[in-house]
Amino acid sequence: MKKFQELLMKDLGWKLLSIAIAAIMWVLVINVTQPVDNRTYSKTIRFTNVEALSDRGLTVSNAEDIENEKVDVQIEATRTSLDRLNSSLDWLSITVDLSPLAGALEGDEVTLPVDIAMTGIYSGYNVVSKSPATVDVLVEKLSSKELPVQIAVNGDLSSDNIYSTPEIDFPNIFVQGASSAVDQVDYLQATINANDISNETKIRTIVVAYDAEGVPVKGVTLSVSEVTVSYHVYGSKRIPIHVDTIGEVADGYELRGTSQTPLTLEIMGAYDDLMGISSLQLEPVDVTDASEDVEREYYLSEVLPAGIYPRNADDVSVHVTASIQSIQSKAVTLLPSQIAITGEENGYVYELLDYAQLTIQGGEEYMDDLDETKLTGSVDVSGLSEGEHRVLINLSVPIGLEASDAYIEVLVSLESAEEETPEESEEETTEELEAVA
Repeated sequence: MKKFQELLMKDLGWKLLSIAIAAIMWVLVINVTQPVDNRTYSKTIRFTNVEALSDRGLTVSNAEDIENEKVDVQIEATRTSLDRLNSSLDWLSITVDLSPLAGALEGDEVTLPVDIAMTGIYSGYNVVSKSPATVDVLVEKLSSKELPVQIAVNGDLSSDNIYSTPEIDFPNIFVQGASSAVDQVDYLQATINANDISNETKIRTIVVAYDAEGVPVKGVTLSVSEVTVSYHVYGSKRIPIHVDTIGEVADGYELRGTSQTPLTLEIMGAYDDLMGISSLQLEPVDVTDASEDVEREYYLSEVLPAGIYPRNADDVSVHVTASIQSIQSKAVTLLPSQIAITGEENGYVYELLDYAQLTIQGGEEYMDDLDETKLTGSVDVSGLSEGEHRVLINLSVPIGLEASDAYIEVLVSLESAEEETPEESEEETTEELEAVA
């Protein structure tokens, strides 16, 4: 210990002088290599304590203009410190405190100071100046409204495809801000590129508020600033629609037929799904015991396969009508002159001895058009021997009508050597008609 004290005290003056010189040299080095300097930095303003207004239904109407304005701040510090600030302006905080507006009213204009602070862990920074030093804040009523999001497409969509209505994850968005700004907003629009659209692809895009002239509105915020848009891309084809009937109509009535609107339908869907569809078969219409028209509506949303849709949005349903009509009947006399003889054989003479009685029945409209004098028929006499025969008449009946079986007596005789004169034949025909009358 004593030896250490002797060593410490030896040449003490020189040692103290050396320490003093070292300290002076350190100060000189600091002042020469790390001189104090000042630089100007620019950064935008951020509001704090906005609840002082929002809690009372108020807001800053010119907030966007203020927040977009950059404040020039001159800061004094060593060059090393300033270099450090250059690399991270996050340390520099420029704010406007809205808490003094706790008592402000709608329409007030208040001047508030711009506050500068260093939020980093380093010290030694000195704010020399700031410009602007204050801002004028306009107080206005806070307003909001909900609007649907429109989708605008840049470019031309492929004519080979059909595109569904775009699906949006947030189809409606709230617009909030000063009343004067919110009132200007006419619509919300998100824009996508046509080349980005494909089946099931999700496209992320920003939403912008526009006024009626198509100019973006400043000073408003949106509850959702970005939306995801997707499309279904389809092919199309036209298919026929078929419908049948089941059951028997009531006695005394008949099923005239069915009609439907539309007869065909243009559908759209994924190409693979369309390949498996050639027609649309609807459930049959039940006409059991029906005595009047039966109508049925088929809604396409219920009868089309999953993933298949009408191409035309106006095609909502298929309307089918089964027409039912009452059956009418009428007794008709068929004269021999209305009946032709076929199958005649040489050596025989064929004579129709009487007229035929039959019943015609059918729908009212068909019966109204019936002209019994224009009915015709024929009898086949091939193979008939000499004598009288009761032969079935083959009738020709208008469409929509039915006839009962009708027979007529045919006399077959051997042909005589003397031929009947035309005058005698005409007298017989006249007597025949008079007898029927």
